[in-house]
Amino acid sequence: METKKLTNPKYMTYLLVLSWLVYTAGYIARLNYGAVMPEIIKSAGLSMTSAGFISTGGTIFYAFGQIISGILGDRFSPRYVMFGGIFTTSLCNMLMALLPIDFFFPVWCVNGLAQAMLWPPMLRIFTESYRKKDLSKMYVRVSTSNTVGTLLVYLLAFLFVFLGNWKLLFIFSSVLGFCVSFLWLSGMKKIESHRASFGKFEETTEVQKETVLEGFSIKTLVSAGIILITLATLLHGALKESVTLWMPTFIMDTFHLPSELSILLTIIMPIFSMLCLYLSTFLNDKVFKNEAKTSLFFFIAALVGSIGIRLFPTQSPILALLFGTIITSSMYGANLMLITAIPGFFSKYGKAATLTGFLNACAYGGTALSSVGIGALSDRFGWNASLTAWICIAGLGVILCAFSIPRWTKFLKEV
Repeated sequence: METKKLTNPKYMTYLLVLSWLVYTAGYIARLNYGAVMPEIIKSAGLSMTSAGFISTGGTIFYAFGQIISGILGDRFSPRYVMFGGIFTTSLCNMLMALLPIDFFFPVWCVNGLAQAMLWPPMLRIFTESYRKKDLSKMYVRVSTSNTVGTLLVYLLAFLFVFLGNWKLLFIFSSVLGFCVSFLWLSGMKKIESHRASFGKFEETTEVQKETVLEGFSIKTLVSAGIILITLATLLHGALKESVTLWMPTFIMDTFHLPSELSILLTIIMPIFSMLCLYLSTFLNDKVFKNEAKTSLFFFIAALVGSIGIRLFPTQSPILALLFGTIITSSMYGANLMLITAIPGFFSKYGKAATLTGFLNACAYGGTALSSVGIGALSDRFGWNASLTAWICIAGLGVILCAFSIPRWTKFLKEV
């Protein structure tokens, strides 16, 4: 099967920048609720369980939407699927600023579903537009949008809470999303036209295609340790997003800091998360040369951070942030291995996008459980219970990655 690929550096960069902008805007429009949640809890009198329930609704629909997005992305133009996703999430953010809090749950659920329309179609666009030798570096570069989006959303949250109106964050996210959505639509039209006229073919013969498809089965996944990796992916999602979501509230409650200051302090977390994306690639390429081993390394680091914050929960906000940063940064490193690198090995079976979407859905399934679970634990038993839960999640991740290594190592020798 022949596919035309971009070879002009200008258009390769153009596609990367457009995709990066869409995903950054989308990330801001998804994380903004969690960033201002301490202020919403304080101003609206919500319990942490109720506030977490709203976040969980969005996450459940985001996880479920991954499957729908994959189907739509395969059947329709991924350009329009992504446009629909970023446009709808922009509309939802505007409604969050305009509607009373009683409507937050259904609006945020729709927002989660719209957010799911971004990554699977983007994966298809990347695999169709970039040559295989360019794909891995493009994945790493576009993944930095997660970190930059997180950094920006906490900076903006601090600014707007300081100004006295957290709703301004949703208005900003909405306006940014609308602008980026139309920029995406016009830019992709130019890129697709160029690729159709000037792109070059990468050829996969029909014989190769038949061999690829006939070699795949559920047994292939089981023998590669994908069941264990799936469970580890779920746990990494639970840990990464719950620490990101609840750290500002934990700092505000524990150290009795103003909500805007607790938000500002957490800005340090995404900065180091970006560094871990590159550290993950370096460790996997130069040291471990095994995605399961690299994931194990990062789960061990997260376990150390979880134990640290549990042993010294009230020493200082800086120390708490240090341990929280170790946890989230480590999970960003694991994320690159679990969600992107490992599924890439199944491209020879034509299943890379399917596996990526499935694992991403599992990751956010874990996020959904932890978002409301951590809030409920904190409401009922206090923060020490939630900190202990983070230790358990990281510890289970260590065990699962360790047991997956023999199977994954054997699989690597066979591919």
